[in-house]
This record gives sequence, structure tokens and C-alpha cells, in this order.
Amino acid sequence: MGWMGWDGMGSVGALQVNQDPPELWAAAGTNVSLRCQLQTAQRWTMARVTWLKDGGHEVLCEHRVTHLPPKATTMPCATPHIHLTWSPPHANLSLHGAQEGDAGRYVCHVTIEVPYLATATGNGTMLHVSAGMWGAQGGGQHLVGSVRTPMSVMVMWGLCVWGHSGDGDRTALTVLPLCCRS
Repeated sequence: MGWMGWDGMGSVGALQVNQDPPELWAAAGTNVSLRCQLQTAQRWTMARVTWLKDGGHEVLCEHRVTHLPPKATTMPCATPHIHLTWSPPHANLSLHGAQEGDAGRYVCHVTIEVPYLATATGNGTMLHVSAGMWGAQGGGQHLVGSVRTPMSVMVMWGLCVWGHSGDGDRTALTVLPLCCRS
């Protein structure tokens, strides 16, 4: 059983919570957005959105939200560098200036409270934060840790170097900032 007795399968009854992507990489100092989407078969009026870190031991953010208004609303969370943006049906958690200590598994829990009771848990997003070259120099601000960053942006930003690891089965892409090329 998951947090508060939920099975962690992502849906209960008419409510489903989707988190995408399952894994995210970011350089230290960059801003990160963790996505959570509610899907319901029935209309609802009020829900409670809770973001947890590392197996539910740390509640980062919890707010009651309404289906209306349809415009985005930003709400503060447990620490000043974290906030929740509610833009129905999305309840995204944003970390400003992510640090290595922010790395971990983030899970979105949603409970529909009015007019019926339904609860669902997302499958989580594993956040990796690296204090590598980009974090130390601040050069990674535009490459916020998503595997969906277009390759053309990385090529325009720096020099790409292809290489093979010692086992011969993996290929690595290294992007060197323009300031670090010789």
C-alpha cells in the first residue's frame, strides 16, 4: 500500500493522475517544473492536491483547488523556492534554482472532495540534480533538465562531442559550453 493506504496505481474510480516524464535531469541552479495532470470522468468542484517527496516522508505542498477559474493560479509551498501552479487540469510543482538536495522522487496525490470522494496517486517523477559544469557556471539555465530539449539548441549552445564508454555498448553526448572550448 502506498501513502495513506493508496495503492499507487495512478487511479481510483473516476479519477486518474498522470505524471510525465518519469525521470528528469537538471543542472544545479536551473528552474524545474514537475507536471501533474488530473483526468476525471465526472465533474467535480473541489480537490486537494498534495506533492510529496521521497516516499511521502516530506510533504512539499498541499492546496485545495477548484475546477474554476480556468486561468493559472500560483500558490506558495513549504519553502520559498517551491510553488504550485494550478491551471486546470494541471497541478505543476516548480522548483526555482534547484539544488542537489532537491533530487529525489516527487509524487502528486489528488483527492476530489466535492461533490464526491475520489483519490488517485501519480506514478512519480525522479528528479536528478547535478552540480556539474553547467550548475557551477550557471550556463545551463536554458537547458532545464528535460530529455526533450531539442538537439539543435544543444548544438547551437556549444560543441557536441560523441564518445564511447569503456564497455563499448553505450554512446555518450557531451556538450561543452562555448566558454570552455579551447
